[in-house]
Amino acid sequence: MNDFESPAEKKIREAMQRGEFNDLPGKGKPLNLPDDAHVPEDLRLAYQVLANNGYAPDWIELGEEIERERAALEKELAPGTPAERRARFARLKGQFEALNRKIFEYNLRVPLPTLQKKRFQLPADLAQD
Repeated sequence: MNDFESPAEKKIREAMQRGEFNDLPGKGKPLNLPDDAHVPEDLRLAYQVLANNGYAPDWIELGEEIERERAALEKELAPGTPAERRARFARLKGQFEALNRKIFEYNLRVPLPTLQKKRFQLPADLAQD
């Protein structure tokens, strides 16, 4: 024991020397700490309660919905000749506009500007018309 070791530190050191901490559950595994740096401090507790009960803030759920829709629309638009793609885009145009409205709504809700999403932009071959 050194001069600056508290009684609690001494007991912990002695328990470590006896090997009492060797078989703890989760030993060697990373800690599951929430990444809440983007959450305003006054909302962190509320977000943690939501997460512990299987929920997410509405803007996170909306963001996930946007990504699913964007991927599906881009997949639908991707194959084919430019003429086929233009015809498909004409049929899907309303869905792309609805997606951009959702992105606008999402960007209004997110707590930080760095979390905002870019609006859907037409590929160059479709934007020429």
